[in-house]
Amino acid sequence: MTQEDVAREIGISRISYSKLERGETRILNEGVEKLARLFDVPEDELLFGARKGTDAPVTGFEEGEAPYGSAALQRQLASMEREISLLKDVISTLQDTIESQREMIALLKEKKAAEAGI
Repeated sequence: MTQEDVAREIGISRISYSKLERGETRILNEGVEKLARLFDVPEDELLFGARKGTDAPVTGFEEGEAPYGSAALQRQLASMEREISLLKDVISTLQDTIESQREMIALLKEKKAAEAGI
Protein backbone atom coordinates (compact mmCIF):
# COMPACT_ATOMS: atom_id res chain seq x y z
CA MET A 1 0.00 0.00 0.00
CA THR A 2 1.44 3.38 -0.98
CA GLN A 3 1.29 6.57 1.06
CA GLU A 4 -1.21 7.86 -1.51
CA ASP A 5 -3.41 4.78 -0.95
CA VAL A 6 -3.34 5.13 2.84
CA ALA A 7 -3.92 8.89 2.69
CA ARG A 8 -6.92 8.42 0.42
CA GLU A 9 -8.36 5.73 2.72
CA ILE A 10 -8.20 7.95 5.79
CA GLY A 11 -9.21 11.14 3.98
CA ILE A 12 -6.03 13.24 4.07
CA SER A 13 -3.42 14.30 1.50
CA ARG A 14 -0.35 12.20 0.75
CA ILE A 15 1.83 15.04 2.05
CA SER A 16 -0.10 15.09 5.34
CA TYR A 17 0.26 11.33 5.65
CA SER A 18 3.99 11.56 4.91
CA LYS A 19 4.37 14.14 7.69
CA LEU A 20 2.40 11.85 9.99
CA GLU A 21 4.75 8.94 9.25
CA ARG A 22 7.78 11.12 10.01
CA GLY A 23 6.28 12.28 13.31
CA GLU A 24 6.06 15.91 12.10
CA THR A 25 2.33 16.11 12.72
CA ARG A 26 -0.32 14.39 14.77
CA ILE A 27 -3.48 12.68 13.69
CA LEU A 28 -6.94 13.47 14.99
CA ASN A 29 -9.03 10.82 16.75
CA GLU A 30 -11.08 10.08 13.65
CA GLY A 31 -7.89 9.46 11.68
CA VAL A 32 -6.56 7.10 14.35
CA GLU A 33 -9.78 5.10 14.14
CA LYS A 34 -9.55 4.91 10.34
CA LEU A 35 -5.87 3.90 10.40
CA ALA A 36 -6.53 1.25 13.03
CA ARG A 37 -9.31 -0.25 10.91
CA LEU A 38 -7.23 -0.01 7.73
CA PHE A 39 -4.25 -1.84 9.23
CA ASP A 40 -6.38 -4.04 11.49
CA VAL A 41 -4.55 -3.03 14.67
CA PRO A 42 -5.81 -1.65 17.97
CA GLU A 43 -5.76 2.14 18.26
CA ASP A 44 -3.44 1.98 21.28
CA GLU A 45 -0.75 0.38 19.08
CA LEU A 46 -0.89 3.38 16.78
CA LEU A 47 -0.83 5.84 19.66
CA PHE A 48 1.51 4.20 22.13
CA GLY A 49 3.62 1.77 20.12
CA ALA A 50 2.50 -1.38 21.89
CA ARG A 51 -0.62 -3.08 23.05
CA LYS A 52 -1.60 -2.08 26.52
CA GLY A 53 0.11 -4.32 29.02
CA THR A 54 2.88 -5.46 26.63
CA ASP A 55 6.30 -4.18 25.67
CA ALA A 56 6.09 -5.32 22.03
CA PRO A 57 7.02 -2.51 19.64
CA VAL A 58 4.77 -1.64 16.74
CA THR A 59 6.04 -2.79 13.36
CA GLY A 60 7.30 0.11 11.25
CA PHE A 61 8.88 2.03 14.10
CA GLU A 62 12.30 1.64 15.60
CA GLU A 63 12.33 -0.68 18.56
CA GLY A 64 10.48 0.96 21.42
CA GLU A 65 9.57 4.03 19.36
CA ALA A 66 5.91 4.92 19.23
CA PRO A 67 4.51 7.48 16.79
CA TYR A 68 4.80 9.99 19.60
CA GLY A 69 7.76 8.32 21.27
CA SER A 70 10.96 9.98 22.35
CA ALA A 71 12.71 10.05 18.95
CA ALA A 72 9.60 11.27 17.15
CA LEU A 73 9.03 13.93 19.80
CA GLN A 74 12.67 15.04 19.56
CA ARG A 75 12.29 15.49 15.78
CA GLN A 76 9.04 17.38 16.30
CA LEU A 77 10.67 19.56 18.98
CA ALA A 78 13.61 20.38 16.69
CA SER A 79 11.20 21.31 13.92
CA MET A 80 9.19 23.52 16.28
CA GLU A 81 12.38 25.20 17.54
CA ARG A 82 13.37 26.03 13.94
CA GLU A 83 9.90 27.44 13.33
CA ILE A 84 10.07 29.53 16.51
CA SER A 85 13.45 30.89 15.45
CA LEU A 86 12.06 31.89 12.07
CA LEU A 87 9.04 33.52 13.70
CA LYS A 88 11.32 35.47 16.03
CA ASP A 89 13.18 36.77 12.97
CA VAL A 90 9.89 37.80 11.36
CA ILE A 91 8.76 39.56 14.54
CA SER A 92 12.09 41.38 14.81
CA THR A 93 11.84 42.52 11.19
CA LEU A 94 8.28 43.72 11.75
CA GLN A 95 9.31 45.59 14.89
CA ASP A 96 12.12 47.29 12.94
CA THR A 97 9.65 48.24 10.20
CA ILE A 98 7.21 49.67 12.75
CA GLU A 99 9.98 51.69 14.40
CA SER A 100 11.13 53.05 11.02
CA GLN A 101 7.57 54.05 10.16
CA ARG A 102 7.15 55.79 13.53
CA GLU A 103 10.33 57.75 12.88
CA MET A 104 9.08 58.68 9.40
CA ILE A 105 5.75 59.85 10.83
CA ALA A 106 7.56 61.96 13.41
CA LEU A 107 9.71 63.56 10.69
CA LEU A 108 6.65 64.25 8.54
CA LYS A 109 4.87 65.84 11.50
CA GLU A 110 7.91 68.06 12.15
CA LYS A 111 8.06 69.03 8.49
CA LYS A 112 4.34 69.81 8.42
CA ALA A 113 4.63 71.91 11.59
CA ALA A 114 7.62 73.77 10.16
CA GLU A 115 5.75 74.48 6.92
CA ALA A 116 2.69 75.69 8.85
CA GLY A 117 4.87 78.02 10.90
CA ILE A 118 6.43 79.63 7.82
